[in-house]
Amino acid sequence: MLLSYLYSTLMLWNTTVASHENKENGIKIVNNYNNSKDIFSTKPVILNKESNNEKKSKIIKPPSLSSSNMNVIKTLLIKTNYDPLLRPPGDDPTKPRNGPVKVVVNILLRSLSHVNEANMEYTVQLTYRQMFIDSRLAYATIDPNNELPDFFIITNEHILWKPDSFFQNEKNGHRHDIDKPNVFMRVHRNGTILYSVRLSMILSCPMHLQYYPMDVQTCTMDIASYAYTVDDIIYFWKDENAIQFKDGLARSLPQFRISNYSTGYCTSKTNTGEYSCLRFSFQMKREFGFYLLHLYLPSSMMVIISFISFWLDPTSVPGRVTLGITTLLTLTTKSSGINSKLPPVSYIKAIDVWIGICTTFIFAVLIEFAFVTFLYNRKISREHSSGEYDDSGLVQIEKQSSITRRIININKDELRERPSDISIPMLDSGYNESTGISPTDANAIRFQDNGLGSLKWVTNIPPIQYMTIKYGGPKAKRLDRYCRILFPTLFLIFNICYWLTFGKQQLQ
Repeated sequence: MLLSYLYSTLMLWNTTVASHENKENGIKIVNNYNNSKDIFSTKPVILNKESNNEKKSKIIKPPSLSSSNMNVIKTLLIKTNYDPLLRPPGDDPTKPRNGPVKVVVNILLRSLSHVNEANMEYTVQLTYRQMFIDSRLAYATIDPNNELPDFFIITNEHILWKPDSFFQNEKNGHRHDIDKPNVFMRVHRNGTILYSVRLSMILSCPMHLQYYPMDVQTCTMDIASYAYTVDDIIYFWKDENAIQFKDGLARSLPQFRISNYSTGYCTSKTNTGEYSCLRFSFQMKREFGFYLLHLYLPSSMMVIISFISFWLDPTSVPGRVTLGITTLLTLTTKSSGINSKLPPVSYIKAIDVWIGICTTFIFAVLIEFAFVTFLYNRKISREHSSGEYDDSGLVQIEKQSSITRRIININKDELRERPSDISIPMLDSGYNESTGISPTDANAIRFQDNGLGSLKWVTNIPPIQYMTIKYGGPKAKRLDRYCRILFPTLFLIFNICYWLTFGKQQLQ
């Protein structure tokens, strides 16, 4: 019973609302609303005014027009038979469909980060804006008294047409939806539409790494229509502030700084037609401080440390070998870490030149040490007896004699460093070189190092003849003295040439 009463009341109310008459001005207002879920469910209001037996009809705004943005948009959409799948007409009446739609673009860069040299790409977050005129949505004609605001905001972008713009060099990307989709459209009084959306993308950027890590990279961002040719859409950059940078953008790109940027056009022809395209180009100069502190200074110090080998005694084999091998391995490890972040390219980079020359210097120090050791330990040549180094580095000369033992001290530095040959008293002529004498023979003579800077010559006979010893020590030490000057000088010359060649990129 109660349900029947409620149903009768509801039907009576609908009948009363559906038809009412304004006796004061003689205007009959008919509201026809249906229960469809379609966004166009609110139909326009028809005025039927009788004057001198003539009936006129026209579209007017509903009573709630000023209080609902969607009512205005719905009225406009129905008035013009709006189809969001069809592009709006242009502004040139001499061309089909009044010519192409002019789309004006500007970009706000929010962040620029993750420049990846190995994959040659960078990550950018931006606000993309485009403006165009859709005369079908102009509401100035239905608001002659300017009672409506200058624009309405539409958050449901799918009910209106918009250009099918895409980024040609995009690898991956997404829109931001936290906590609502970061997108809106503004409909202005004259039909101008502003479309704004927040995007994050990974864009490709072909890089030239010849001057790495003192390089300047030029990256681009290309925007074009995916389906519409220049007959339907033409893109333009905004006259002022086409590219805007958010405050603090430099902090999102610690290894680079944007040194220059420009806007241009990249219209191209394909098999499907000619497409309008916008190009935003910007130069990123690499910050050199990181590489100076973590690569160039440490590697220079390793090369200089390897030069210390020239000041060590030729007999300090463990010290000189350890110093050279350690610096060589350290430099090789550091260069491997740097190159692991770079793509394999077919050309030589600035970092390759630096690491290669530094490695060559350290390797040359090891080669020089090997040659010095060879000279220092060269065999002794003599005239009358066979002298050779034993395992302890001493010279042993075997002779026969039965005369009383004598000890003569010979200065070791004189023996090793005198440039000319040293004449040392020899044995009498009774010696037979073909005879083998045991090292334990009592008549043998032996040069021994007493640890006090002199050699002890032990013999059992008075000197009668002389033998000539050609010792390699003076030449070995002389080579070390030359290298103390030669290697640092060559390294200094290399630095001058290197920084004049590659460092100019950082000065531009």
